Amino acid sequence: MPAKNFKRYRTIHDKMILRRGQGASLEELCTACKIQKSQLKANLKYMREELNAPIKYQRSTKTYVYTEEYEFSNDLMLSRSEYNKLKLAFETLAQYKHIPAYKDFEGVFDKIEKSFQYKIPREKRTYISFEKSPLIKGSEYIETFIEAIRLNKMVEFEYQTYLQGQKLSHQVQPYTIKEINARWYVIGFLPAQNSITTFALDRILKPPTILNTFFDIPASFNIEKHYQYTYGVAVMRDKPIEKIHLEFSKKKALYFTSKPFHPYVIVEEKEDGSLIVEMELRVNYELIRKVAGLGNGVKVISPISFNESVINYLQNAINQYDD
Repeated sequence: MPAKNFKRYRTIHDKMILRRGQGASLEELCTACKIQKSQLKANLKYMREELNAPIKYQRSTKTYVYTEEYEFSNDLMLSRSEYNKLKLAFETLAQYKHIPAYKDFEGVFDKIEKSFQYKIPREKRTYISFEKSPLIKGSEYIETFIEAIRLNKMVEFEYQTYLQGQKLSHQVQPYTIKEINARWYVIGFLPAQNSITTFALDRILKPPTILNTFFDIPASFNIEKHYQYTYGVAVMRDKPIEKIHLEFSKKKALYFTSKPFHPYVIVEEKEDGSLIVEMELRVNYELIRKVAGLGNGVKVISPISFNESVINYLQNAINQYDD
C-alpha cells in the first residue's frame, strides 16, 4: 500500500474515532485529507471492502460512522474479527506457556496490541479453556532443535531409553519436531543405524549440542507420509501395513466418528447402530493399548494376530487383580 494512501486512511480513521457516534461529514474528511470528494469516496470504499472497516453513511446526520469498534495500528489494519482470530491463535499457544519459545511470542503479541493507538482493554474473563498441558521434561530443548533444523545442522545428545535404561550418545540429523499427547519428539536421520528414528525429548539427559556438520533433508521426506500408517509415535517399518477391521458398539461408534483416532472407511452400518470400519495401519504397542482402552465398546474383527494381541493385553490387565 502506498505510504500516502496509508497516511490518508489513518487520517480518516482518526477523524471518525474523535467524533465517535456523531461521525464525520464528507466535507470534514475532504478538508482533513486535502482531497476531492470523489477521491475520498473511493478511499472509503477501499477501507470498507479491502480493510473490512465497518464504515456506514448515516443519512440522519449526513456523516460517516463506524458501526462497531475497529482497530487501526501504525503498521497493521485489523478489524475486530481479525483481531479476535489473532487473539484466539495466541490463546491456543498459551497452553504451551512453559516452553521458552512461547515467551518470545507473548512479547510479539504484546507489541501488536500496543501498536494500536486506541488501547484494547484487557478482559479478565476467560472465553476459551484448554486442557492444561503439564510441564514436560525436555520441552526446554525445543528451541535448540528448531534452530538446528533451520540451519540444517546435526545435533548431538545423550539419550536414555525407556525400557532398557541404556544411556547412549547419538548424533542425529533432525528433520522435524512433533507433539503427541503433550509429549515432544524429534524425528530425524540416525546415520549410525541408517534409519529415520524418533527420540522423546524427555529422555534426553542434558542440553543437546548443535554440531558444525551440515546435512540436507531429503526432498522425499514428508512427516505426514512418514506417520501415514502409524498410530502414536513408534513407526514400525519392519511390520506390514495391514487392513484393520474394528466393530464399534452404537454408543462407541458415535464417539469414534466424532473424533476418530485415525482415518477410516465405513465397511458396514448395522441396524442396531453398531459400525464396522477399516483402517490401514502397522500394528504397534500404542495401537494395541488404544483399542484395548476402548473396552467393551469395540471388537477387533481382523487381523487375527491383532485380535489376539488385544486379548492378551486385556488378560494381563485382569491378571493384575488376581489374588
